[in-house]
Amino acid sequence: MSTFNPVNLFNSGSKLGNVIFSNTCLSKFEEEEEEEEEEEEEEEEEEEEEEEEEEEEEEEEEEEEEEEEEEEEEEEEEEEEEEEEEEEEEEEEEEEEEEEEEEEEEKKERVAFQETQTTFMQAVQDLGFLFS
Repeated sequence: MSTFNPVNLFNSGSKLGNVIFSNTCLSKFEEEEEEEEEEEEEEEEEEEEEEEEEEEEEEEEEEEEEEEEEEEEEEEEEEEEEEEEEEEEEEEEEEEEEEEEEEEEEKKERVAFQETQTTFMQAVQDLGFLFS
């Protein structure tokens, strides 16, 4: 049993053979066109997907950059806050030292005044003994 071949019918010269051959060629041509269209659609879809992926990657990169910038800003703010706190602590320490120095000077003045007062009182008592 031989397989159907439209070329054999076409070569035989029959009208039916010409019609079948033409239809077969036409359907093959249509199939090829459809395949090409499908391939083009697939390629377009792939290109669109690639473009979407690239856009997503770009967006992700931009987000990462923004996050990094935010982190850097936060770190800078934290550093500034730490510096301000250190400066405040240093100022407080300086104020405390000044207060301590003032208190020590006041103590020395009081002690000196007390010594002077004691010496004066002693002198008054000594004079009182002399005159009594």
